[in-house]
Amino acid sequence: VRTVAPAMPTTKEKSAKALARHKSGERGVRPTRMSKDARRSQLLDVAAKLFAESSYGGVTTAALARAAGVTEPVLYQHFPSKDVLYHELLRECARRTLAAWAEEQR
Repeated sequence: VRTVAPAMPTTKEKSAKALARHKSGERGVRPTRMSKDARRSQLLDVAAKLFAESSYGGVTTAALARAAGVTEPVLYQHFPSKDVLYHELLRECARRTLAAWAEEQR
């Protein structure tokens, strides 16, 4: 009699489960790594939310990292300072605004 081992979950399935456990607040669970571009975009989104709720001076890099679910060194891998992050956020907002205006003109 030959037995068949159950199918192993794929990496994508494991990642989805880990992310769901992480979002639920389960301790000791980390989401999978994001691509560089995805992480940068996520950090900009989190920064926009925090800066809108408070102010530039009222937001620390520790708070930014915590809200994004990363460590400060990860934040600094993408942006060398809070000032650079803030200016990049302003540039991205301006780019999106100009693109929306251009689309409306068509």
